[in-house]
Amino acid sequence: MNSNIVNFTSPRQLRRSPLERFGLGSLRNELPVYASSPVHFQLGDESELFTECADRKVIYNARNDQVINVVKSNYNIDYQPSDGCNIIETMLARCHDSTALDLTGVSRQFEQSHEGGRYAVTYTLPAHEIDLGNGDVSVLQLAHRNSGDGSWCFTLEAGAIRMICMNKQVSIDYFSLFKTKHTPSMSPQNGADKIAAVLQGFEAEKERWTAWKNQSITNMEAFTIFAAAAKFKIDTQLSLHELLASTSYRKSKAMKYMWNRYTTEEVKALGSNEWAAYNAMTGWATHCGASTKPSTKNLVSTKVDRANSVRSACTLLKAA
Repeated sequence: MNSNIVNFTSPRQLRRSPLERFGLGSLRNELPVYASSPVHFQLGDESELFTECADRKVIYNARNDQVINVVKSNYNIDYQPSDGCNIIETMLARCHDSTALDLTGVSRQFEQSHEGGRYAVTYTLPAHEIDLGNGDVSVLQLAHRNSGDGSWCFTLEAGAIRMICMNKQVSIDYFSLFKTKHTPSMSPQNGADKIAAVLQGFEAEKERWTAWKNQSITNMEAFTIFAAAAKFKIDTQLSLHELLASTSYRKSKAMKYMWNRYTTEEVKALGSNEWAAYNAMTGWATHCGASTKPSTKNLVSTKVDRANSVRSACTLLKAA
């Protein structure tokens, strides 16, 4: 493919991370690099002649020469993942110096799927935590994601990770700091304002999670909440016992995972309440098996979809 590269956008790779003083190195050797190439069609099944398609081109990951999308010829690669990460990490470093954001002990995880066509970088900030007692501690996370295949916008989201089980907690109200089709410019003041809103929202989660912890639910109510997350259709004429014995339930990996986790783990540890049901859902969203192959819709993509499903199902929680 390299011989046919056109309009190649040179990677503006991070040589040094803006978060280097916090112990994080550069992602320059991990992030995908997006490039484009003309599309050629074969003239007949057995012909050795090819013609170029004037209105289409291929977007591919130059790190592995894997195609990630076919787009219109006027589509421009106007950013690289390194540009987006530089914006995010520069903003975080500045906010550490000028706001209540504390990056002490920050760690970072890079994930990708679809041959690098989609990627996510998650920052865990242990200096910001919520303690519900008895070792039930959740730590603030900021997650940046973007794509070269057009599936994900440039996004920075806030969430948390529950340390006792490593579930990624889904926030309902303040989850998106910004979301745009293009890599944004971020003024220091704009970034500081957004981070301040995140910190306020994170503190408010303690009140919400405590309310869920104090809100008892029946087994049928828990099953209904899980069904909303799994997009599982409930036959209202059936009892819970009949639903658990149904063929549709036995075929639903998501329902079986959430129900079994709720009844065998969460209820025993937390009681029959909405906090237990919520953690059964986030356990499914975080841990329930998905492919780890880079060419597939693997866990990084699956977790995004599941988190959105959990966020929607949380509207059924009485204490929400």
